[in-house]
Amino acid sequence: MTEAYSIESVGGITTIRFSKAPSTEIMQKAVDDVANNSPTARRLWDLTCGGFTQSTDQVKELAVYGKSKSFPPSKVAIIAPEDVAFGLSRIFEVYREDDVSEHMIFRTEQEARAWLTLSHISKIAD
Repeated sequence: MTEAYSIESVGGITTIRFSKAPSTEIMQKAVDDVANNSPTARRLWDLTCGGFTQSTDQVKELAVYGKSKSFPPSKVAIIAPEDVAFGLSRIFEVYREDDVSEHMIFRTEQEARAWLTLSHISKIAD
């Protein structure tokens, strides 16, 4: 963890909050920190402090990188209130998709937490 972001796990949800718009390098470091230290199946990435400032190619790179560090099954919510960050998060969502993880983009933390706290992860085979 660095001054650029914080990670907190409470109630089965790991929340990653950035203090400013993160660089690609900082986002990859946060992914590593979560993968190594916060193994909860429900994660909330808060991009309200600037969102994505990366190009679409860098967003794709981040999605592929995140997928390589992921431990499915999981539910991942991204908070992106700004239009550009929301759109780039949707691109991230497409490249991050797999058969056992769920990803959703939200404009508010309240919506994201409501979705994360649903009782199940629907891509898990019953």
